[in-house]
Amino acid sequence: MKSHTRHAKKLDRKRVLICLLIFFALLPVFSYLHEAGHALVCLADGNEPEISVDIFSGGTTLCHGDVSNLFAYKISGGLLAGIIGTTIGIALFRWKIPFVAITTIGIGHLVNAGIEAFADSYFTHGVEWSFFMGLVEFVIFLTLLIIFDRKMVKRNDVL
Repeated sequence: MKSHTRHAKKLDRKRVLICLLIFFALLPVFSYLHEAGHALVCLADGNEPEISVDIFSGGTTLCHGDVSNLFAYKISGGLLAGIIGTTIGIALFRWKIPFVAITTIGIGHLVNAGIEAFADSYFTHGVEWSFFMGLVEFVIFLTLLIIFDRKMVKRNDVL
């Protein structure tokens, strides 16, 4: 029998698990940052914001008063959390686990900002929206892991 050694790129389960733990631990923090972005626009108009963050639906910001620029109000949440998350993630590029987790959250919030700004609020609220954004973040997460965190592993094939 002849033996061949091949190299294959694989994900390390332990690293993926740690990355997921960091991701889920930081989700509430970035949900609050997202809502704080909306609240800043509300405050800038002289109104009083009320923020609530929920594990399942993300969060909501109620602005008690009229917002003068609705586009700025809609885009500001995802933009603030997205810029902070992506910037921190890229700064941590050398350490792949936090890079993947935080950059995923940041890019997810940037996608959310674009959709919130241009979609009707009917589409961006409720459980369906949370599932959709979860799917978007899962795809980003998996893509970043595959691109940046796979390691070469030796495989011996017996012919």
